[in-house]
Amino acid sequence: MINDIGQSIIRERYCAPGEKAWEDVCNRVAKHIASREKKKDRKKYEDIYFDLMYNCIFLPASPVFFNAGLTTKGCMSPCFGLIADDNMESIMGTATLIANILKYGGGVGINVSNLRPKGTKISSTHGKAMGPIEVLKHYSSVGDMVTQAGKRHAAMLGLLNANHKDIDEFIICKDTEDKLANFNISVGIRKKDMDNKNLLSKIAENIYNNGEPGLIFWDKVDIDVPIQDIIFNAVNPCSEHLGPNKGNCCLGSINLTKFYNDNNFDYDLFEITIHDCIRFLDNILDLNYYPDPLIKETALKYRQIGLGVMGLADLFILSGLKYGSEQSRLFTNLIFDRLNASAFDASRQLKLERGELKDFPDIDRRNATCLSIAPTGSLSRIANVSPGIEPNFAAKTESIILDKSLTHEHPLTDHKAFISALDVHPIKQIDIVSEVQKFVDSGVSKTVNVKESTTKEQIEELIIYAYEKGLKGVTFYRDGSRKKQQIVDKTKKQIPKEQPETLIGKTHRINTGLGRLHITVNQYEGKPYEVFAVMGKAGQDVTADTESLGRLISLALQNGISIDDISKQLNGIGGNTQYIGKRGTVKSIPDAIGKVLKEYCNTETKTQWEETEYDLCPSCGNSLIYQEGCEHCECGYSRC
Repeated sequence: MINDIGQSIIRERYCAPGEKAWEDVCNRVAKHIASREKKKDRKKYEDIYFDLMYNCIFLPASPVFFNAGLTTKGCMSPCFGLIADDNMESIMGTATLIANILKYGGGVGINVSNLRPKGTKISSTHGKAMGPIEVLKHYSSVGDMVTQAGKRHAAMLGLLNANHKDIDEFIICKDTEDKLANFNISVGIRKKDMDNKNLLSKIAENIYNNGEPGLIFWDKVDIDVPIQDIIFNAVNPCSEHLGPNKGNCCLGSINLTKFYNDNNFDYDLFEITIHDCIRFLDNILDLNYYPDPLIKETALKYRQIGLGVMGLADLFILSGLKYGSEQSRLFTNLIFDRLNASAFDASRQLKLERGELKDFPDIDRRNATCLSIAPTGSLSRIANVSPGIEPNFAAKTESIILDKSLTHEHPLTDHKAFISALDVHPIKQIDIVSEVQKFVDSGVSKTVNVKESTTKEQIEELIIYAYEKGLKGVTFYRDGSRKKQQIVDKTKKQIPKEQPETLIGKTHRINTGLGRLHITVNQYEGKPYEVFAVMGKAGQDVTADTESLGRLISLALQNGISIDDISKQLNGIGGNTQYIGKRGTVKSIPDAIGKVLKEYCNTETKTQWEETEYDLCPSCGNSLIYQEGCEHCECGYSRC
């Protein structure tokens, strides 16, 4: 069932003049795509394609809905990969090509690594080269002129390899949100670059500050290039398409939730659907209108297509699996193994039916690449499922789509396996991408979301981990690092309107350099709700400071701040008196509280504190210790 947001997107973006409903759109597209089939088979495939789209089992990229079957010339490719060469003809010709691509609703990635560094002398004109960053500024101004037929704003990516002399300036060229507004940027990395500590540190710092640059790992890309002696060094804006210069994307995504029924995944139906979808995408290549003759030549020479998925996170929820768990990783392996095998088999069958790649007859299939995992923004909203292979961002989100704010509440929020993106450890997010990438011959688009408290050093470690796990590319985004965020968490915190009459908790008694500290953590519905911290005698400064810290922690917990983030902020704070004992070093009262709160965190390692029952001293509030047949206190009080 398509919800109100999906219906709004269909009406405003997908309906051609005269069309009023989703059925009209699907009829138009199905008829056009089936026109590539033999005449006797057209009605059969028209019905198949209509059913796939109308029931949101499979959805091609948005430009297919924009342009398929219309009398006007319209391109059905969502994105392209270009390379700007180091001469005026290429630089300016690329600008013209960008304009043509954008006006038909496409996005474009531009590799500017071939351009001379800024300030290099030009012998023919006795001038100096402007450098790749200035060229990207020019291309961004082209994007400003073209809002794509009122459908969406320009999607553009600038790519520079790490061995370019201008790489340091490039990394920080988007250090504020207003710079190169139409562009995202990525750095091309090779193995030798991974040993450059200074480079990785700069990249991590800018990711921390502004979510950019992304990274492309060329070593892994080179390994998977399907044709010997061919270099894939162009990428599209979201990096799910990797190919030669002037390559185009031909994308569509299968909704994985449609194959899960009665606690089983229907692999047989999945395989049949994959064959139909590969055929659908191959048809697009022959029916498409291309914005440039060389782009058409490249498209038909390599016949790259990119079948992907959406709804992976929702499939996990329906299966009772937490995103990132070991069971979810194994399930991912099974699904994508079948996707890979079936897609290649479908392409081999098309080779027998329709012919081989003329320039590469030794390739055993009709399509140089078959699989790409795209982000599926609008498509997943229409299908009302999680986007691509991403975890659900939150139970309730607010997103900006063509300058409009749309709120969406996830339909599976109440399920026990629901987990939001920021609650999935980034290592586990990368592990899922790694599992997917094993079976995907092109790229995988995935943003690894990390919490606001993530440090620059941790981001650098994640970059190294992503490279070691065999990813072809990766993007990181630290929550809150930009003033304007495309998607934000609007989940209403489940906080009781009135204080519950009874709360259950534990009291932890810990020695500190200032004396015995009592920390009580009460829980509501299994989660920490309030913290009481008591030390010293009433009226003392240390008692007031400790009590106020407990109150502020309680207030934070009751307003949605995670226990993990609170614990990280407190752990390690040092004072002028420390206590060293069997529990390790307690550096201060905040450090002691942070260590206790760590017990309640969602982490694998938890601090274990011994709990012993003591009565409290009526004089100072510290615990009484039983010695020599009587209870004593450090302040001098004794019950004897």
